[in-house]
Amino acid sequence: MAVAILTACGGGGGSEARSVVVVFGDSLSNNNGQFVTSNEHWTEKLKAERPGSTIVVSALSGETAADAVKRLPSVLATHRPTHIIISHGTNDYWRACRGCYAQTQKHLEDMAMIANENGVVVILGDMTYKRGGPPEASAYSAMYRSAAGATGSRYVNMVANIPYDRVHYHSDMIHYNNNSQEALKNSVVNTF
Repeated sequence: MAVAILTACGGGGGSEARSVVVVFGDSLSNNNGQFVTSNEHWTEKLKAERPGSTIVVSALSGETAADAVKRLPSVLATHRPTHIIISHGTNDYWRACRGCYAQTQKHLEDMAMIANENGVVVILGDMTYKRGGPPEASAYSAMYRSAAGATGSRYVNMVANIPYDRVHYHSDMIHYNNNSQEALKNSVVNTF
């Protein structure tokens, strides 16, 4: 009888806790079919490769890091993730406050700390903004690494294996096309 109760409650039999992973980002993580064929999107590939995990995509096109900080608590309360992949900042540079590295880094750190306080493992997924040239791309990645170091988060350069060219990017040279999706998925598939 005790075995039956344990089994019904998910215990016993060596079963592992199921990971619930929230992908928390902007249009680079949003699987709405605007820039990438929906079933080719890296988040869909991640779901297919990690069927034992629940992958929740909570990404809003156009969202800045400041707005993401405000939205995060409700996302955590709704989905109760074990892990979160945070990828924000592109809209800070493209639209809102280009070059405001300290401000965006603080927002990344705030998000990481909010998630940490809720017992969530944080993965900072750096989708480096490259349109401004190599110096800006380097500063962007440094911001992510610093935020990860300051908060004890995992740092992943999600675009390290994606050349900055028209083969891998949408015509705006900000969004990734179908040719980039496998590399994006591979960058995070073993982080949780």
